[in-house]
Amino acid sequence: MEWYGGETFSYRHFKDRGLLNTSTGALTITGLTPDDSGSYTVEINNEVTSKTQLLVISPVSKPTISIRCEPKMTYCVLTCNGDTTDTEPVTYRWTSGDMTWPSAKEHKITKEDNEPWFSCVFKNPVSFISSEKVRNPFMEKGPLYRIIGDKAVLTSDSVVNLITSIVWKHGPHIAMEWNVGETSSYRHFKDRGSLNTLTGELTITGLTPDDSGSYTVEINNKVTSKTELLVISPVSKPTLSLWCEPEMTYCVLTCNGDTTDAELVTYWWTSGDMMWSSAKEHNITKEDNELWFSCAFKNPVSFISSEKVFNPFKEKEPLNVEIGDKAVLTADSEENLITSIVWKHGPNIAMEWYGGETFSSQHFKDRGRLDTLTGALTITGLTPDDSGNYTVEINNKVTSKTQLLVISPVSKPTLSILCEPEMTYCVLTCNGDTTDAEPVTYWWTAGDITWSSTKEHKITKKDREKWLSCAFENPVSFNSSEKVFNPFIKCDWTRMYIVISVFILVVCIIIIYYFRRKSREQYDGFYTEKETTGMLATVQKPSTQDQTSVVTPDTSIGTGERL
Repeated sequence: MEWYGGETFSYRHFKDRGLLNTSTGALTITGLTPDDSGSYTVEINNEVTSKTQLLVISPVSKPTISIRCEPKMTYCVLTCNGDTTDTEPVTYRWTSGDMTWPSAKEHKITKEDNEPWFSCVFKNPVSFISSEKVRNPFMEKGPLYRIIGDKAVLTSDSVVNLITSIVWKHGPHIAMEWNVGETSSYRHFKDRGSLNTLTGELTITGLTPDDSGSYTVEINNKVTSKTELLVISPVSKPTLSLWCEPEMTYCVLTCNGDTTDAELVTYWWTSGDMMWSSAKEHNITKEDNELWFSCAFKNPVSFISSEKVFNPFKEKEPLNVEIGDKAVLTADSEENLITSIVWKHGPNIAMEWYGGETFSSQHFKDRGRLDTLTGALTITGLTPDDSGNYTVEINNKVTSKTQLLVISPVSKPTLSILCEPEMTYCVLTCNGDTTDAEPVTYWWTAGDITWSSTKEHKITKKDREKWLSCAFENPVSFNSSEKVFNPFIKCDWTRMYIVISVFILVVCIIIIYYFRRKSREQYDGFYTEKETTGMLATVQKPSTQDQTSVVTPDTSIGTGERL
């Protein structure tokens, strides 16, 4: 390209791909090709000011490693293979574990090399790419695990430049063979086995447990490798069971599940951000402050976790609310900024929010309200269907679990009595409908004593309380029965009533007799009779003060009649 203060001119393959900056003199070339490689010089104001060597190359391709071992296995040579056309200059690097070192295309190893695997790298000034890892042939191979129904690729540890024959054996039996002609498959490998005659690889599809076993390969009539294949099932989802010592000094979590055809299975435990490998059981105490635990089954082909189980030492008391009332479930979150909230009722989402609109499931529509500042969930018009476990995830972390129990208030109980025929004991039963009211506790009262007991209460002659009553109580209500009298002291009361009645009657008779006698004496002291002819006169006896009164005869009384 050139420019002399006016129009810019481009030549050859730089037309439409070259751009000249007339202020700095820089040349930009787009859509580079290998033809653009070469030496570039620039003249500014007719003077050469710089020279640049441009090399346009391809990125390196992914290399592969081949292994060739000396027949007596005194040493092996690893070769880093790949197409480096248009990618030079390419350098080779080798990696094993945490070590990386520059080297040549080939790398020689012996029995003293304890690295479990090797890989090689192609690197040029514009790219870098590693090969797949290959196992150290001097180290014992571990079993090759595959899932039932999957496929397995069995490789030879030794690569021969020209392969003329391949024989793969499953145990003592030939599975597949090739001798520079037709490939033959035997037994259950027909239609499921394929042979790569360039590398010696055996591929088996639709794996079954019968394919498990030891496989050996002979390349050019020499045994080059042995592979142990184990075809197993993926692990099933485990469940967590919880058993606590009665005094709650410790609890044991057990990871349960069917591991048939899935061995080797290891147990993993998770709590919050921690994960560790352990046994099937895990003990926890009050000192364990984790909110929840889960366990997982892991085998060489799969990994799956159980549902979370909340720490019984950290669980809240159940929230008991009356039918028709409302409940406020708190999140117990320490997050300063809440960006997402998900409330679940059992395994199902109840309400969720991710910074925009709040979504409610059908059951909670028009009855659920979410506080996006605190994470609290309010449910109104509660029904028994709202009962259950509620968990909340704040910013994708489980922060609390609440057990909600929606119940009816208890009804008024009634007391029934059933006595043994010989009256050696009686059984009192507290009756009533507790549907939708559980958990219900039974309370008994006798005189000034009240205690919690079962639905039935047994009494004998030794029980001297005059009366008894029972009560229903649940977390939202309390209701007592009417009192019933003790059947063992009923007769004593009857006798007492008779004695009291007789006593009252005697007192009344005495009082009546006393007053009648007193009245008679009074009248006898004040009045006397005197009979006269044709009249009846009554003369009052003089008092101690010698006062007298004269009573005039009643002329209406006939002669001979008495007053």
